Amino acid sequence: MMEQVEQRLGNYRLIQPLGKGAFADVYLGEHLYLNTPVAIKVLRSQLDSLTLADFLSEARHVSHLVHPHIVRVFDFGLEDQAPFLVEDYAPNGNLRQLHPPGTRAPLPAIVSYVMALASALQYTHDQHVIHRDLKPENVLLGPKHEVLLSDFGLALLTSATASLQIKERFGTLAYMAPELILGQPCPASDQYALAVMAYEWLSGQRPFGGSAAHLSNQHLYVVPASLCERHPEIPRAVEQVIFKGLSKNPSQRFVDVLSFATAFAEACQAVSTIFAISPPHMLPALPAAVPTAARSSLDGLHGRFRTVPLPLTPLIGRQRELAAARDLLLRPEVRLVTLTGTGGIGKTHLALSLANAVLEAFAHGGCFVSLAAINAPELVLPAITHALGLQEWGNGCSVEHLKTFLRNKQLLLLLDTFEQVLPAAPLLADLLSSCPQLKLLVTSRALLHVGGEYAFALPPLEVPDLHYLPEREGLAHVASVALFVQCVQASQPGFQLTDENARDIAEICTRLEGVPLAIELAAARSKLLPPQALLSRLEHPLEVLTGGRLDAPLRQQTLRNTLRWNDDLLSPDEQTLFRRLAVFAGGCSLQAIESISTALGGMTIPVLDGVTSLIDKSLLRQPAHGEDEPRLDLLEMLREYGLERLAACGEREQTRDAHAAYYLALAEEAAPVLSDFQQVAWQKRLEQERENLQAALRWLLERGQIKKALRLVAALVQFWLPGDQVSGGRSFLEQAWEVSRESNVPVSTPLRARALKGAGYLVCTQKDPEQAIDLYEESGQLSRQLQDKQGMAAALNYMDIFTLNRDELAVGSTAPLSSSKYEALTAREVEVLRLLAMGLSNKQIAERLVLSPHTVSGHTQSIYGKLGLNTRSAATRYALEHHFA
Repeated sequence: MMEQVEQRLGNYRLIQPLGKGAFADVYLGEHLYLNTPVAIKVLRSQLDSLTLADFLSEARHVSHLVHPHIVRVFDFGLEDQAPFLVEDYAPNGNLRQLHPPGTRAPLPAIVSYVMALASALQYTHDQHVIHRDLKPENVLLGPKHEVLLSDFGLALLTSATASLQIKERFGTLAYMAPELILGQPCPASDQYALAVMAYEWLSGQRPFGGSAAHLSNQHLYVVPASLCERHPEIPRAVEQVIFKGLSKNPSQRFVDVLSFATAFAEACQAVSTIFAISPPHMLPALPAAVPTAARSSLDGLHGRFRTVPLPLTPLIGRQRELAAARDLLLRPEVRLVTLTGTGGIGKTHLALSLANAVLEAFAHGGCFVSLAAINAPELVLPAITHALGLQEWGNGCSVEHLKTFLRNKQLLLLLDTFEQVLPAAPLLADLLSSCPQLKLLVTSRALLHVGGEYAFALPPLEVPDLHYLPEREGLAHVASVALFVQCVQASQPGFQLTDENARDIAEICTRLEGVPLAIELAAARSKLLPPQALLSRLEHPLEVLTGGRLDAPLRQQTLRNTLRWNDDLLSPDEQTLFRRLAVFAGGCSLQAIESISTALGGMTIPVLDGVTSLIDKSLLRQPAHGEDEPRLDLLEMLREYGLERLAACGEREQTRDAHAAYYLALAEEAAPVLSDFQQVAWQKRLEQERENLQAALRWLLERGQIKKALRLVAALVQFWLPGDQVSGGRSFLEQAWEVSRESNVPVSTPLRARALKGAGYLVCTQKDPEQAIDLYEESGQLSRQLQDKQGMAAALNYMDIFTLNRDELAVGSTAPLSSSKYEALTAREVEVLRLLAMGLSNKQIAERLVLSPHTVSGHTQSIYGKLGLNTRSAATRYALEHHFA
């Protein structure tokens, strides 16, 4: 080094050597014209190109770092191909010289060092620079003995979101974090090194020593010796802070280096009398020039929190929801947003994507608090304080301490999986009322029901319309299909959506109702089952959708686990109501739920309250809001689980009996008015309940309750006649007769007559005149036994029609009348035509429609004229052929 003294390098002259580093020599220098002292770092010219590049990298990094506790870089140049760096001159040496190995530093000095270095490191981290070689030798003492962080030769420049993975291991092993040894540096690596330094200053010894191999092993696996045991005067609170900073896992350290420094200073303040340390407000203040995000003081002001994880997979099909939730969360008056939805719907994924998208809008960033592992409301406060990096001492961190800490922070707090700790919701309201810049984003299967809450319900993903399936290119953009394909490709990179498998995949996604977890679990089966085979097994999805990701929470590793988690969060009354709701097919009305629950009894809460709670907990859906009675339904996977639970609890038969009884009563109430002025309203109502009516019929037939089954089909004849339901109605009637014959169940004559008459209606509309005549003939005989003149007249009327026109009907040669003729009829004339075809006389029609017989006669003549008819038989035939009877 001496041979270079008095040498000129650019505008500088070397005066004397100051030290020697691994790659460079450091000299005291002087500006030739200004006579200002500087430190000049001269790189050894014989070093390779990689080292030269690192040296230039240091110059560039440090030149952009302007902070009172970071050495300033003034200049960089080349002299005879030898690079040199010009920096601040620190005349008072470094902290290693001030505190040699084996000596302890005064506690006030340690606090001052830690606070200043944390301030500098936080600032560099905010600039996406990790130091990676923090040690006492690299902490210089300026003219006023201020600490100056130096030697950024190993600094790693990162992007804001980059995942760091390097193979080289740099730094000084005695202060090296475990992840740095493994080649995975992160900002928390500098916090670890600072904790090692604090440990050394407190005890006079480093936490680990020995050979390089021993040092690496201890950093990775060994817990340091207790400071309190080495030095009993050191309080446990101080040790706790140091040891948290020395955690092997970076995620278990403080949220950032400023949090570590603040906790350390507060712990020391608590024992200031023991150590004769000045209280925090007496410690050296940080210069006002330090940027806000990098300032530290002992009032708990942190830098930016960055603990919101990035989702491991892209967010698919949620762009609309993400934009809407972002707009909601960023509205000034919105402080609490609760993302709700049933289990597996993707709440956490959306919340993480949303939080990362809006973090720049919060001066102090965002903090993620997972509540999945706790189920006691009193543990929510410790979970929040732990996530914020606040050390708990004594009796723990109180609500007041937390409010004081958060009061001046513009922070987003993301609380995940809140549904199991709902009684803790008032804590959130308390925090919001005391911390005006705090915003909360909560994921929960249930609403919190606190003031200021804005609910954002997350629906299932879009599913394809199987009736109008788009081409393959269009289908690939349907959210549920895109998710399925992506999940399959994760294990089978060559998998593609093709014309051959498109239909099967579309049906899989539709069968799973667009629930992301169900789709992911189905895709996991694709290694063994191609789409067609998988689809065939989804009749009972709870048996198939297992084997989820091992890193997923246990409740999400199978679909049944997710649904069991839902059920476990319900009260006993809510569980009872949920099981009962599973018997409804295709949704139901609130009236139906109340009627069945009243019939079954056994609940201590009003049904309306229970239904409201299940809606709030994302188990029961209200698909559309309108003026009519609200309809409610369950996702099919929830319904299947509910039916399982219903059977397991021994309630299946009783509940399904009550369900069938309700829909039998509904059908029999509707039957008399399906041909009068109330027809449209009742037809609409029964159409909404079609799946429930069919489920009730199947249950009655399965149970052998033939009389009730025949009553139900007879009551539904007029409902089945319009549209395309005739075939289904006829099938049910035939099944009922078949079961009746096999079981020898006696059926009363009036019921048989009604059923036969209904069967005749259905059969004749299907152009089966022979069977229609047989049915009407038997119905007429039974009506004669009952002295039912109207039934006899109707049977004879229809028998006459089909006997006269048997040949034409059999070959289908009768030309249908023009639809334009039907359109010429008034609504009243359509009603009269329908009743006329049922065999009613003018007087009976008048009584039914509350008209005079003279008016009915006028309507009849008008019908004949408009349709080109001249007999009642012809009018009846027309009504049958056009499905009006």
